[in-house]
Amino acid sequence: MKKNLKCKTGLLLFSLFLFVPLFMYATAQNDVAISLDFTNVPLGKVLNEIGRQTSLRIVYNTKDVNPEQLVSVKVNYQKLSSVMTNLLKNTNVAFTVKDDYLVLYSSKSTNTVKEVAQQNKRNIKGTVSDNFGEPLIGVSVLVKGTTTGTITDIDGNYSIEIPDNKAVLEFSYIGYQKATLSIANATNFNVILQEDTQVLGEVVVTAMGIEREAKSLTYATQTVKAEEVTRIKEPNFINSLQGKSAGLLITPNNSGAGGGSTKIVLRGQTSILGTNQPLIVLDGVPMSNGMSEQATELMSGAARDGGDLLSTINPDDIASMTILKGPNAAALYGSSANNGVIIINTKAGEQGAVKVNVSSSTSAETLFMYPKTQQIYGLTPNATLEAWGPKINEMTADDIASQPYYTANPRDPVKDFFNVGLTLNNGITLSGGTELARTYFSYNNTTQFGMVPNNKFSRHNFMFKESFSLFNKKLDISTSLNYIHQKTTNRPVIGRVLSPLHALYRMPSNVDMRYFRNHYQHTGTTADQMVYDTARGNSKLAGQPIQTWYWYDQHLNNPYWLANMMNDEAYKDRILGNLTAKVKIWKNIAYQARVNVDMTLSSGLNTEYATSMREAQGKGGKYWTSSGKSVDIYNDHMVTMNERFNDKIDVNIALGASLSRSYSRSHNITTEIDTAGIPNAFVPQNSAYKRPGNPNGSATRAEDTYDYSDWSTATFATASLGFWDKIYVDGSYRLEWAQSFQQFIKPTSGYTSFDYYSAGLNILLDKVLPWKMPAVNQMKLRGSWSVVGNPIPNQLYARQTYNFSDGSVSSRPPTFDDPKPETTTAYETGLEVWMFDNKFNFDITYYNATLKNQFMKVTTSTGEERPVNTGKIRNYGVEFSANYRWAITPNFRWTTGFNIAYNNNKILETYKTESGAPYTVQIGPAGFKIKYVEGGSFGDIYVNSFEKNDDGSIMVNNAGDYENAVPAMASGKYETFVGNATAPVNLGWNNTFTWKNLTLYFLIDGKIGGKVMSLTEPDRDYYGLSMRSANDRLNGERVIQNGKEYVLKALPDGQKVSVEKYYRTVGSNPMEDYIYDATNFRLRDLSLGYTFLNVLGKGRHLTASFTVKNVCFLYKNAPVDPDISVSAANGMSGIDSYSLPTVRSYGLNLKLNF
Repeated sequence: MKKNLKCKTGLLLFSLFLFVPLFMYATAQNDVAISLDFTNVPLGKVLNEIGRQTSLRIVYNTKDVNPEQLVSVKVNYQKLSSVMTNLLKNTNVAFTVKDDYLVLYSSKSTNTVKEVAQQNKRNIKGTVSDNFGEPLIGVSVLVKGTTTGTITDIDGNYSIEIPDNKAVLEFSYIGYQKATLSIANATNFNVILQEDTQVLGEVVVTAMGIEREAKSLTYATQTVKAEEVTRIKEPNFINSLQGKSAGLLITPNNSGAGGGSTKIVLRGQTSILGTNQPLIVLDGVPMSNGMSEQATELMSGAARDGGDLLSTINPDDIASMTILKGPNAAALYGSSANNGVIIINTKAGEQGAVKVNVSSSTSAETLFMYPKTQQIYGLTPNATLEAWGPKINEMTADDIASQPYYTANPRDPVKDFFNVGLTLNNGITLSGGTELARTYFSYNNTTQFGMVPNNKFSRHNFMFKESFSLFNKKLDISTSLNYIHQKTTNRPVIGRVLSPLHALYRMPSNVDMRYFRNHYQHTGTTADQMVYDTARGNSKLAGQPIQTWYWYDQHLNNPYWLANMMNDEAYKDRILGNLTAKVKIWKNIAYQARVNVDMTLSSGLNTEYATSMREAQGKGGKYWTSSGKSVDIYNDHMVTMNERFNDKIDVNIALGASLSRSYSRSHNITTEIDTAGIPNAFVPQNSAYKRPGNPNGSATRAEDTYDYSDWSTATFATASLGFWDKIYVDGSYRLEWAQSFQQFIKPTSGYTSFDYYSAGLNILLDKVLPWKMPAVNQMKLRGSWSVVGNPIPNQLYARQTYNFSDGSVSSRPPTFDDPKPETTTAYETGLEVWMFDNKFNFDITYYNATLKNQFMKVTTSTGEERPVNTGKIRNYGVEFSANYRWAITPNFRWTTGFNIAYNNNKILETYKTESGAPYTVQIGPAGFKIKYVEGGSFGDIYVNSFEKNDDGSIMVNNAGDYENAVPAMASGKYETFVGNATAPVNLGWNNTFTWKNLTLYFLIDGKIGGKVMSLTEPDRDYYGLSMRSANDRLNGERVIQNGKEYVLKALPDGQKVSVEKYYRTVGSNPMEDYIYDATNFRLRDLSLGYTFLNVLGKGRHLTASFTVKNVCFLYKNAPVDPDISVSAANGMSGIDSYSLPTVRSYGLNLKLNF
């Protein structure tokens, strides 16, 4: 009892300690103590440092305050008021502090107006505020064409004398768009300034969390604001970046409620067996990829996509994201930098009163694109589930009455089966504190009901962050704790096996799916085939639930039986803890240390009732359970120096070391309940019975990975030099050790390491060129070069296996000679231009990256697989993006952005066999192959085609005999190249129209080129479900042969066979008929929102928006969604295999700030 009381008391005290900063604001004072040490530096630099130490926004008019004036100041822990008084002594400048602002103004008069001798002069008064009605302090108000001006006071008020009614006022404020307004006969003029979406002096978070001014960067980056990932919320927030960044390809898997893994590619793919995903960095810490194992057997693997760790992040916690597009930008991460980096920065506590943000969104998901079933011909009587039967409109009343599921009116079985999906997302954030301690807390809940019956998903996110400034702000400490719990129920299966979509997409339209909704099971009796047929069933199933179904076929099940009687639950708990300390050592030299722990616990349970049809079925059902644990530990140390010498040379240096460790272990138990067990008793002990003919056998098997571990460590250095604010050069170097290479070291050679490096140059042409460019605000020419890597998989390459049943040991595998990381040498050059008062900007980049030492496994003459480093793959391309901001009227604004990227991929070299011939790597399931051929491209698709005669004509077996004539297929050779799933051109165009508090947003994106392949359509052709097979039957040439009518279809060379024989042939051998042009343009996102200002009091605003995702296609030439994907495995994107339909969602979002 005492122990529990002590524990609870300690927990209470700890909780109070965590939340104290939220309630300390009431005692905070504006007159804080600061320390300064500057000699002959511009006043603007001193004011910036004051703003940094006090967290105040510095506001002044350059007509009153000269920021270039040289000043000297040296104080140690003195009050702000005293420092400012001494700093502004002997000037005509005064200051005041209110809320979060330090305002400097002319001491002669806050609103000084030069006298203009005009008879019609008069005063104009008003208030300047932002979009939310908050007053703006220090806005410059100028009579255009004169030197008459003033600034707004601490309440946003201004008063200015104008010469006449023709006067025009200009309102300008840093970070906001300039407003130019005609006064006419007005005496009061209130102005709302629109925030500028881009500021040239913005700071960008780069590799290792180092902050750099955007103008100093020598490589391509893009910063994505938080609103881009919360405008239309998705379970996996990364999917919201589709079409919004040049060169970034986002391909989400169609995986039902909860979403699935997402394939992310920056500037093309290169690695065949390694990863092509960019590195994800969360708050400065590299994350484990965390992607579940991806399916490569797309038709019969019965796999589920378990999602990835990105999908566990709460989008409301994201402050911004920075995309480091190429190896040049990411070089400081070494062997993890080959595919670019996406840096995610989460929100933190802010100084000030407690701010509360509440968000709630509800969306409904409906069918957008799915396979359409022909409604002309019906079910083939007394046959398998197919539609080669008679016309539906020719069915008699007796025909319809013969089966309970028949309908005389053709229906859409897909629409009848799927529900309307529902996604609910609710969250709250709290932020506040003082200059010494700040707190951020958030909670978010996502609940999703999928379109497949009984498919559900729920996720709970908790985040808590604290930051402290101690010892006169010489020591900054920040901590964060993030906990995520999620549960997925009955995530759909990929492919045919155990998938409700298999029978659904094969269902003729005269079969009413609604019948099976309430007739998917019955109690077994001895009259049931699954009871009396010992070859297929189990006599113990009498009295047990049995599937109600009329077409017993391999892998073919009643969709409602699978949705209700095959239960799958997957749980994931993730805890992330971070501690960062930064101490100021001396002047502008600081030391930072970070430690991060990321632990994920996963578990799963699957129960499958007997009579579910699949290969190797347990006749009494199946039970499966698993659990796993992974821990990633990251630690780095870094010393930084940021200094400006003689007001000419900027030096930024960082030196450091990093260490990462990963541990994981998992196990699973599977029980295949056979006829000796108790049917549908889902416990491992159900295997205890001895089986006939195998008295020592067991129906239960267990697997354990034991302890898997990985580590890497590195030292690194980076430096950036700026000259006269015109020219910048930078470079980086990283020396890295990885566990995967240490197994190959010799006893005397020490640990194996590899180095990576980069260099870059940046010239601000607008400051260097001798002539003036009035319309140009900034013009930057940049170039960079780098060498980065991609590690080999961490596995024991000389591992032998032990057979516990007979004690045998496998032979030693072939040696891995001279292993190296996959290494990419890349260079890029780009031009960035800002024009017309920063209203228009564009960025164009050319890049070229060549990967060598490709890791692959080749088959030796003895049939063994040998790992090798060989081959080269090159990607080069051009990226272009442009943005324009136009304030059409004071209340109406248009912002638009366009991006387009072209990428060319080519395999320059592959492994050479002993004869010198290029080696071809081939992966993929039956039906097609992805081949990596010298001279080809990454992800090239090959299929079978018609067998040809010597004269080039198609070989037809039994030609002329329409009962037996069939075209011959070149089965198993996969020699026909049909294209590549990756489109060379991708683009996006976004638009935002704002009128007062009303905002309309839409996004159009698309791609040009590339292919999409369907493994579903061949089956639908084979079984007569497709529209084209029905049209050919309806419109084909009819002939009579041997007293029987045949409907014919012409082959590409003019020969003819029966329609049914044709589709039975090509449907069983997927060929070029099922490769479609992936070019498409779609209206992807649409949002209409309105902000109700001060709805619950001043500063408490409510924003409501209506959203639509996947509005419509503007152009498409494929029967499937060209962006379809069921697996994020290499080479598997753009392949449809009994995929879930693409959905259109309608949402309502509410956001309340107070």
